[in-house]
Amino acid sequence: MALAVALGIACSSPPSAPHVGSDLRYEPPAKVSSTAVASATAAASAESVKPAPAASTVSASVRKSPFPPPAIPPPVERNAKPGDGVWVSLPVAGMDPSPLATTVIHPHKIKPFVIVAFVAIDLSRLSLGLVAGVEEPKSDAVPAERRTGLIPSADVERLVAAMNGGFKRRHGEHGMKIGADELVPPKDESCTLARTSSGIAIGTWSKLAPRAADFLYYRQGPPCLVEDGVRNADVSGEWTVKKWGASETGDREIRRSAFGLSKDGETLYFAIGDWIHPEVLADAMTAASLDVAAQFDINYSFTRFVLYERDTSGQPVATSPLLSKLKFSTTEYWKAPSARDFFYLTKR
Repeated sequence: MALAVALGIACSSPPSAPHVGSDLRYEPPAKVSSTAVASATAAASAESVKPAPAASTVSASVRKSPFPPPAIPPPVERNAKPGDGVWVSLPVAGMDPSPLATTVIHPHKIKPFVIVAFVAIDLSRLSLGLVAGVEEPKSDAVPAERRTGLIPSADVERLVAAMNGGFKRRHGEHGMKIGADELVPPKDESCTLARTSSGIAIGTWSKLAPRAADFLYYRQGPPCLVEDGVRNADVSGEWTVKKWGASETGDREIRRSAFGLSKDGETLYFAIGDWIHPEVLADAMTAASLDVAAQFDINYSFTRFVLYERDTSGQPVATSPLLSKLKFSTTEYWKAPSARDFFYLTKR
């Protein structure tokens, strides 16, 4: 599938990319019960629930590395398209230069239609928050009134973007905790994205666990695609690759999302790959020179990166600057409770 982002020629100040993917359509969050919505809305109104804040607890840092990061060399030259790997700024109102940049690469050795779209995120200017859905991950440990499925109202004012979270609980029992609320206990082998008092950490839980007291939140997925700059060997195994999931029909070449982190921890990456196998997604993350990468949700219904503009009244307006055919409610996350957990970005 072609990506509808116009990529420019590399220069000291990357050109701005037009917002594309305007096929966002209103589809109410699937299977969110009226009771759950009412409970979440009431809790949010009463401000009795405090999802992991995206800005207030971590002070802005001084960035040492350049942003956008260096261009990504095309991993497969014969399938590369003009502009592959070149970072293009995504406009963010009131922030110039932009703290977001995007690019595309074609990482499959044979299939030229396989793409991975990246967003680079400047963590010195943006903060990453996490919200539990009103239904997923399933948990009896946290009462419904403590799960709004909504971005806190104070963060909506600074909202820049939102993106999907992880698998449903039954698809791996991957851990999740926000503040003192442990929805699902952690698994030692699971790749974990954690918010610390000083930034973002990604890695296998057994390696991160000694730092757990410093975590403001964490969300787990399948084993890391990449760790210490090395691709996980299991992504190429006939049976071990099952850890990263498949479609309902068993297809493994599907849409997949992932987070990655630069070695210096200053740049967070979000990626969505189309028609992609876990092995090829891991190849794409290593091509981007990421120190570590974690796969999160999969399939067209659940993978998304949504950028927000503002209307004349100051309300968020959702646009999609990455892949087309996203299924998404334009009011989900900030106005309509989400059934599933999600991440979001705010201005510091």
